[in-house]
Amino acid sequence: MKIPVLIKKVDPELYIKFKARAIERGLKIDEAFNEAITVWLKSSKEKTSRDRIQERNELSYRLLKNTIEKEYLNKWIAITNGQLEVIAETREKLFEELKEKKANEDPALIFRVGDSSRRRTFGIKRIEKIGSS
Repeated sequence: MKIPVLIKKVDPELYIKFKARAIERGLKIDEAFNEAITVWLKSSKEKTSRDRIQERNELSYRLLKNTIEKEYLNKWIAITNGQLEVIAETREKLFEELKEKKANEDPALIFRVGDSSRRRTFGIKRIEKIGSS
């Protein structure tokens, strides 16, 4: 069942572009709007999933912090999906190992032990960019 909806304060330029694209694709406005909402909701869900992975990585870091600091001082660490995934001597080797293990598809918490100010989370695009530099 479809319901009529009135949307107020729509940016006129965006609406014109949206309507033109719908016409190009042979869609009615309501069909294009439903498709746009579906895509937006799916992308929002992915961000939520990513956020959960990042939270899991941070939690794992906090739980393992003392052990990591004792055993791996000055080493590069990557935590992915809540697991200590890679330990390497250099940042470059860390990125190589992440790619080899295909562990670069989800966000990774990456840092050099002893340098807590540089703890950062990277996704696949960022890992590939840094790893190739």
